[in-house]
Amino acid sequence: MTQAPLTRRVYKKAKALLLRAALEALQRELTGKPTREVFETIYRKKMWGGHVFGGRFYSGSGSRDERLIEPYIAAVGAYLVGWGAEPVVVDIGCGDFHVGRKLIALARRYVGCDIVPSLIEHLRDRFRDPRLEFRLVRSRTPYQRATSPSFAKFFNISATLK
Repeated sequence: MTQAPLTRRVYKKAKALLLRAALEALQRELTGKPTREVFETIYRKKMWGGHVFGGRFYSGSGSRDERLIEPYIAAVGAYLVGWGAEPVVVDIGCGDFHVGRKLIALARRYVGCDIVPSLIEHLRDRFRDPRLEFRLVRSRTPYQRATSPSFAKFFNISATLK
């Protein structure tokens, strides 16, 4: 009887140690790298869950969770409508564009910007609308080592073990 709970505790502890080791290795790998290289690595390694949800470019569960997206779209939509005329929207860090595409109809022009060249090419091929444009932007800020809690929230750590 006591062996099963002990096995579960050992498994959980081992899993936590592996995740921590993967996180620390990832921090060492990315610290000091140009931001573009960091995000290219995120997409290439599917660190935000692309290996589970499919597709080369996946910007994480936060861009798919309707409990987060619906209130966000409602708030931003109300703000855009409040301008009176259809505004030009510039989306810095548009990622996989899962959220942004829900706002195109509210804009006279929508410019999605990101720092990953292959992502911008992908978005240009996938989304066609006369009001829509994707631009590659530059970042000069290198990735700084983050504390474990904030880094853990930023990355889908389980994907680093794949």
